[in-house]
Amino acid sequence: MRMHQSPIWFCFIAIVGLFTAGYLAICGIHLYHYSQLNESAVPKRIVWSVKKVNDETFVPSAEYAFMHGGKEFHGRDLLAYEKYRNEQALNQALPKYQNLEWRIWYHAENPVFSALEKTFPMKECIYASILTTLFIYFLGLGLYVGNRQR
Repeated sequence: MRMHQSPIWFCFIAIVGLFTAGYLAICGIHLYHYSQLNESAVPKRIVWSVKKVNDETFVPSAEYAFMHGGKEFHGRDLLAYEKYRNEQALNQALPKYQNLEWRIWYHAENPVFSALEKTFPMKECIYASILTTLFIYFLGLGLYVGNRQR
C-alpha cells in the first residue's frame, strides 16, 4: 500500500490529523472530568449572583456549600448554557434558580472537585467523532489514489 505522494496532500493530512488529535484530547479531558463527578449531595446553601462574561453576555453564578464525610466543602460554578443579554434580565431570573432543587456533583475521593451540574460533553464527542471519520476517510482516499497511480 502506498500513500499519494503529493506534498500538498501530506500537509493536508497532517493538518486534519492535528485538528483531530486536538479535538480527541479536548473530548478526552471533558470525558475524564465527567467521569470524576461520581457522587452527589444536597447543597447546604447556594448563593446566586450575576457573572459578566463580556459586554453582551451574562450568566448565573453559584457559590455553594455541601457536606461530605462530616466536613463542609465549598465550590463555585457557572451555568454557562444559560446566557442572558443584559444584567437586569438575569437579575429578574435569579429567583427561578433559587427555587429549583439542586444537587452538587463531586469526586468522592477529592470533594474539592465539584460542580453544580453533571453534563455529558456531547458536543465535544460529536466533533471528535466527525473529525476522526474525516481523517480516516482522507487517509483512505490517499491510499486509494496512491495504489491506483502505480
